[in-house]
Amino acid sequence: MDGAAWTTHFQNMKNPSVRNAFVITGPTSGIGRSMALAVATSDAVVFLVARDAAKLDALVAEIAGKGGHAVAVVVDLEDLPAVQAAARTIAAGAAKDDLRLLGLLNNAGMQQRRPTTTAAGLEKTFAVNHLAAFALTDALLPSLAPGAAVVFLGSGTEDPELPGATAFGFRGARFLSVDESARGKFAAGGATIPGLDAYATSKLCNILSARGLAREVAPEAVRFYAFDPGLVPGTGLAHGEVGALQTFAWHYVLPLVARWKKGWSTPERAGRIAAQLLKDASVSIPSGTYVDDGGHPQLGSAAARDDALADRVIAETRTFLREFASAA
Repeated sequence: MDGAAWTTHFQNMKNPSVRNAFVITGPTSGIGRSMALAVATSDAVVFLVARDAAKLDALVAEIAGKGGHAVAVVVDLEDLPAVQAAARTIAAGAAKDDLRLLGLLNNAGMQQRRPTTTAAGLEKTFAVNHLAAFALTDALLPSLAPGAAVVFLGSGTEDPELPGATAFGFRGARFLSVDESARGKFAAGGATIPGLDAYATSKLCNILSARGLAREVAPEAVRFYAFDPGLVPGTGLAHGEVGALQTFAWHYVLPLVARWKKGWSTPERAGRIAAQLLKDASVSIPSGTYVDDGGHPQLGSAAARDDALADRVIAETRTFLREFASAA
């Protein structure tokens, strides 16, 4: 998003009185798209952060057609320096146009059966799901307006005792440290499908990020939540080879079941709840809470409730990002 594109967008806004803004990552498909449409109303600007410029442009046009306002921010979340640069661009543009940044939805994520690495050599799932989300959040924090909210997407896969997760092959988060997770090293005893440990561990770190940041920042300044949308069939979250029967069931059969099965959800329902957490300052749920697919507080695993571990994840992530940037 260059300065010219930014200026053109605001010159063409139908409602120049719009003064509030939100940021959402991964908005071009699945749950993220539903969340973006739920957040993007006529009374706010939404910064849409993703790597596919064509898909972003299509979504910006769709939102505009519904009377909303959106700006495409093209960035690959695997590229951590680019993520931090995007945060600076968003903050500078919002300040220039006197927009109040009232929320950030860290929705973007991926799940792989076979682990891969980024161009910089980082474990890709952990880098996108946790490191990028934290980097964007920490960089935007000073620019968020009082009363803003930050939402991280969690997942029950972090809990080694959750039957719904273990049935799909997960064995809970296998966290050793942020550095080891970024290098693809996880505690023994994990899933037989290697990529699942990285995903579960990244989701634990998302939950602990919300918990730890809520311990640092007063709730009247910024509220933090982790939101578990539940199992949402039909999305393109999982990457990797699966059989034709499983693929068919995931995209065409299980979505029909999701509307009635406990712990399962739909993109539309997840979008509504995420939008409420992000936009409704009257939400009485305490900052730092882990919220379930119905919008209610839940506990998560023992690790997800560990304040000392939350503080450690925050400190280690900041150290990792700082050292990674200095070495780049």
